[in-house]
Amino acid sequence: MEELNEKQNQEILSGVEFKFKSKFGKVAKVIILAAVSLSLVVGNYFVEASFDSKKLEAENEILFVNYEDGVVFSDGGLLRFAKEEDSGIKNNLSLIEENIGKDPYLFKVDSGRFWGNFALSDAKVNFIIDRIVIMPDASAIDVSFDGKKLDIANYDGDTYVGILPKDFEFKNYVDWYSPIFVNRLLVPRDSKISVSVDKIDDRTAKLLYSKLIKEFKYSIIPQVEKEDPWIFGNLNKDKKFIEKSKQEVISEIRKAGSSIAVSDSGFISWVTENLTLIPAKKKDLIFNKFSTRLSDALYYSSENDVEKAKSSLDAFDLYLKTLSPDVISSPIFSKIVAEFFRKTRVFTLDDKQYGIYKALLDERFLNGENQYKAIGDMWKGVYKGLNVGDVYAKMAFDSYYDKLDKVLGNKGNLDFYQPFVVYQNQLFDNLFMKYPVFYKDEYFTVKSVLEKELLSLYGDGQLKTELEQDLISDKIDFLKRLVKFFFDGKVAVADAKKIVSSLFSQVNALMPAESSDVAVIAVFESQLKDLGNFWGYLNTPEYSNSTAYGPTHKERYSAYVEDKNKIWDIMSLKADVLGGENVKAKSVEEVESEVLAAFAEVKDVSDLKIGKIQDSKERYVSVDGIAGGYAFTASYDREKVILKDVVAYGETLSDKPVKIDNLLPVLKSKFANFTPEAEPKNDKQREESYAQRFARTYVSKEVAKAGFVVGLENISMVDEVSAIYRVSDVILEGYAEVKVTFDFVANGEKAKNVYLLINKNSLVMEGEYTLEELAQVVIAEKDFTGKIER
Repeated sequence: MEELNEKQNQEILSGVEFKFKSKFGKVAKVIILAAVSLSLVVGNYFVEASFDSKKLEAENEILFVNYEDGVVFSDGGLLRFAKEEDSGIKNNLSLIEENIGKDPYLFKVDSGRFWGNFALSDAKVNFIIDRIVIMPDASAIDVSFDGKKLDIANYDGDTYVGILPKDFEFKNYVDWYSPIFVNRLLVPRDSKISVSVDKIDDRTAKLLYSKLIKEFKYSIIPQVEKEDPWIFGNLNKDKKFIEKSKQEVISEIRKAGSSIAVSDSGFISWVTENLTLIPAKKKDLIFNKFSTRLSDALYYSSENDVEKAKSSLDAFDLYLKTLSPDVISSPIFSKIVAEFFRKTRVFTLDDKQYGIYKALLDERFLNGENQYKAIGDMWKGVYKGLNVGDVYAKMAFDSYYDKLDKVLGNKGNLDFYQPFVVYQNQLFDNLFMKYPVFYKDEYFTVKSVLEKELLSLYGDGQLKTELEQDLISDKIDFLKRLVKFFFDGKVAVADAKKIVSSLFSQVNALMPAESSDVAVIAVFESQLKDLGNFWGYLNTPEYSNSTAYGPTHKERYSAYVEDKNKIWDIMSLKADVLGGENVKAKSVEEVESEVLAAFAEVKDVSDLKIGKIQDSKERYVSVDGIAGGYAFTASYDREKVILKDVVAYGETLSDKPVKIDNLLPVLKSKFANFTPEAEPKNDKQREESYAQRFARTYVSKEVAKAGFVVGLENISMVDEVSAIYRVSDVILEGYAEVKVTFDFVANGEKAKNVYLLINKNSLVMEGEYTLEELAQVVIAEKDFTGKIER
């Protein structure tokens, strides 16, 4: 027993690093222990009295609206007012009397233009404009109201807008989850709204978010608006204000310095906490110890002493776990934490002090009561990350989603949970519409999880159906953004392929079960006509992964679209993504019908014939027909609905493609100035057009090539529209005994209605013949007739 007491005494003394060596050591140690204990108890009494005299709670400032100098809140928020001569709007804001000088701050806005920045503020602020309540959440906003039209542009953070019931008397602060609102919407970073307040009525209360934002003319803020002197000036002032605030906090931290940390098992620590006489004062000492560890972590971070900063933060974390629930739930504990939030809120993810801020957020989340507040603050970290770099933005998003995932499914309070999930989904939408750094398949997978949770909050019916349609529309918008970001060089080929596949699958899953393939395809084709081409390009490495066709994707894609021989359409994409067994490919017959339908719209084209099609994905199809009496052959481009390699009467029309509805004018232009080899012999010939004479000349040349002796006088027009010409009384060279008359069909260059006169014997031939075949018929018939005569 004596040995045990000796060991305990030694441990206590070692806690203050006091060593005593004497032959009367044991007795002396007991005396010293008693003396030190007494001094600590007495001293602690005075320390407690001194600590009690300090006020942790700062008094709120009395605020007055100053249109010249603006308004600065005690915790870092600010307002600046535009000059009335510049805005053309009288500034008329007032604080609701019941809340003058207190947080929350309630402003009644009758008119005016002002800038608000709440990036460093946790103050509760409402701006009441008619039936609208503006609720900034760490946002930088430009608000303009002329008494009728309200414009809100949000440049950082998020701003929430609630719609009050008609004739509602507003007296107390509300947040964006308040059940008093008949409807609400989110105006996230880099977006704006514009609405006439007199148009807000009971109908507005029933609108889904997708329709509400149309009513409020929601849009993305274009870059050019940020260059406006009022906006540009305020953004610059905000940067300076935030940097100044950061430097003031750093100076405050360094001035406070560090404490001499005492081991939790040390003697002084043990005595202070266990020999305190007053329970309330004992709590104060615990708070002081808690505060010391955070202060040390901040100080060492500010001094770039990573090792000591980590050690202090670890000590804070360990000590936090030892605190009882009544300590953590006490008002003083909340005040201390709030003060550290005030200090650390100024830091961004590339600052070493941000680790302390994140540790506080983790504590807030684990505390349970403030979980959703912690999630909101972690989302703000995503915006901060975007300001300093993509890597930081991704890190912040991962931290945010780690906490969000833990609360998804907590449907105990649906009045709160449903708008919470709606807001998170809207924040995701805004993120994907603006920031290509998040165009990775894993982020869209996360979004899909959130959407499923959102859909689970709605029962079957019209609202859920409308929501599903909205989600489909959103995904198509994401695909459009993907294409833009891709051609801007912000998204890799591999990522683009995964995202297209993922989003297409999600849209297909959201379509009603009774929807046909045609309906799914129609949705995409109506809004994303070139998605098939884009998919084809991504899957053609010789173009998408090679610089042979240009240094950028835009150049390589243009070359691909021009060169490709295969049709990549939405059906091809569906087959690739969902599997081919359930996707019916277009048949050759359907392709033929498609081509015929395209030309059927052109009234001047007739007698169209389609060449052999081997594969329904073939891009180019050979065609020949008659356009206003001109026989032509061409290659029809199904992709662009144009003709290339157009030939008429042996002449190539142009090196450039020809639109099918512009074919006849091009033909007329080509042959308008044709000069025939022989001058017209009579008035009738003079009356015919140059094109007709060209056609007769062309026919005579083609007939002559086959060995017939022919002149222009042997050629006449039978049917101008169908381009049929009568070839009369010609002979095959060497066979003068046989005179031949036939109709030459320019479309296909065939002879039909053939009539032979052999030594006064006539013979009519049925069918169609090429000119070469007709020459062989003449030879055969002459030989056969000669044998009979002999």
